[in-house]
Amino acid sequence: MVKRGFFAHVNPEGDGPSERAAAAGYPFGAGENIAFNGEGSAFSLFAMWRSSAGHNMNMLNTDYEALGVGVAPNGGGAIGTQLFGLGPANTKDTGLRLYASSDKCAKAKLRLIKLKLLTKRKKGKATARERRRLKRTRARVQGRCKTA
Repeated sequence: MVKRGFFAHVNPEGDGPSERAAAAGYPFGAGENIAFNGEGSAFSLFAMWRSSAGHNMNMLNTDYEALGVGVAPNGGGAIGTQLFGLGPANTKDTGLRLYASSDKCAKAKLRLIKLKLLTKRKKGKATARERRRLKRTRARVQGRCKTA
């Protein structure tokens, strides 16, 4: 992206993450997170992805089995890309294990994010039942994850 001067999920030729992954020899579908920040560190890019519900949901999605990460300097900042693969990679490590302590933990975190998004769409006006569901799900995350 930096070399070619674009910042988008679709490149100038019209190829998205899955098409670019296939061109690089990865035969399965793919999803992608991209980010730019002025701080220039991989840690700050990751923090941006975690604080964004949609990006965080990609990182927790248990359908993804492989992860590729790239960070490149750009001006005074950095551009980062996370490519999530729907099939196995050439390693036993997955992006999920970098973020969640187990599959149960990841599923609990994903459920919590979905509930938070639902509440956010309602402009924060959760019903008593939804507040109870959020509370139970938070407890599930704490119980299933080494660090919540």
